[in-house]
Amino acid sequence: MKEKTHEIVNSCVPRGTAEKLARQLSRSVELVNKWRRVPEDDDTPTGTGAFNPLDLVEALQDHAFAHAPEQAHLIHRYFENRYERHFSYQAVKALSPEQKNKELSDVVREHAEFFSAVLEDLTPEQVRKEWEDVKREGEEIVNMIENGRDDVTGAKAKVRKIGEK
Repeated sequence: MKEKTHEIVNSCVPRGTAEKLARQLSRSVELVNKWRRVPEDDDTPTGTGAFNPLDLVEALQDHAFAHAPEQAHLIHRYFENRYERHFSYQAVKALSPEQKNKELSDVVREHAEFFSAVLEDLTPEQVRKEWEDVKREGEEIVNMIENGRDDVTGAKAKVRKIGEK
């Protein structure tokens, strides 16, 4: 199922903020508001929306999948890193041996839950959730290595977010 990018834009550009975004992007308020509406296409010939920035990123990624598949992940990584930087509230720090063991245990647990979801014939949504958890745990280890902490056997230092346990 194709994502409805206009719904995402509509959610991320709350009422009353289109003018501010339009100024930041040097675009008209009318165009920003069109990004929030259903676009005209084969399925909705009466749509009044317009091709939006998410559609542009999607087209760029489709191009990368077709012509540079080994590099296509860079687009995802770029946005993931922006998201992580925005929501990071605590710097990576050294862990005690007990904390290191818990972190490694978390990675193993996430993998086990994913494989259980697959083997137990859970819904695609449940399997997707477990897979996203596995990827998040693995990405934290990769980020630790990329940030100069190469003691992988020492696990990863989680970046805690507000509201996380």
